[in-house]
Amino acid sequence: MKTIYLDFLGFHPDLQIENSSIVKLLGKNYNVKISKDSQYVFIGSFNPYSYIRQTRDKISIFYPGEAIFPDFNYFDYAIGFDEFNYDDRYFRFLPLANTKKRGNTAKTINNPFNREFCNFIYANPDAHQNRDKFFHLLNKYKKVDSLGSHLKNTDLEIEPRGGNWYQGSIDTKSNYKFSLAFENALYKGYTTEKIISSFQAKSIPIYWGNPNINKEIDPSGFINCHDYTSFEEVIERIKEIDNDKNQYLKMLKSSKSIFFENNFHELQNQNLISFLENIFDKEFHLAKRKPVGYWTSRHLDSLQMKPKNKSIFRNLFKKKMK
Repeated sequence: MKTIYLDFLGFHPDLQIENSSIVKLLGKNYNVKISKDSQYVFIGSFNPYSYIRQTRDKISIFYPGEAIFPDFNYFDYAIGFDEFNYDDRYFRFLPLANTKKRGNTAKTINNPFNREFCNFIYANPDAHQNRDKFFHLLNKYKKVDSLGSHLKNTDLEIEPRGGNWYQGSIDTKSNYKFSLAFENALYKGYTTEKIISSFQAKSIPIYWGNPNINKEIDPSGFINCHDYTSFEEVIERIKEIDNDKNQYLKMLKSSKSIFFENNFHELQNQNLISFLENIFDKEFHLAKRKPVGYWTSRHLDSLQMKPKNKSIFRNLFKKKMK
């Protein structure tokens, strides 16, 4: 088995690299070693451009896991949510099938109507303003229980099952007819676990974030805010379903998605391994993809300029314009 040396920069400090999904996946075909001296570097979403200089002569693979479009001037390869092709430099990876395996689907709910109205489970206060805006609008109709640290308005807590917060969120959502599943960004192709955990909880998701969500999840099984011209229209639709048992049950039974297909998870992982093998099985100089040249270097220098120097540059530019 071939040994490959990898480095990881810009990832959450609590991430245990050795146990990360990408290392486990590569471990099926390679003997993976983590090393700061590695010529291959995965770069995450935490200040990714601060590592450009130190990875300039290495092969960098941008893997943010967030709604960030990769700049191929600085990264050799990227793994993201965006719907496009770029030769062998990009792979669209949808982590939701993997996410589904993190928690067990709720058991059959005998009386789905005898549940609380709606939940809102978030900790991040810096998401797109629409998330908070919709929460406050829907609260005018019926109370929405905010169980996370952001906008918390109830004494109820999410109880992690065996330390598994994701499972705890499924268990908690199963006590609600609806779940607010709003992404932190408006971004085509970017769909995260929020809608999947709601389906697993047998709670109807109220979704906003990826305008193309209907490509991958059957629209008859959830309320898609992107199908309406205003949030007020969305809330009228929620009221209608909330007060019509037949409509509610029909929607509850219509949660169909490619993410629920048994072979989607395995097939996607196989394709990801093939994408990475194309990098690691080549000679190093043949696998490099970053452009090299005057303008690329000039752009890199301007991006990496220290704040103090930036202000000097701006002042010089102003003087020239006078």
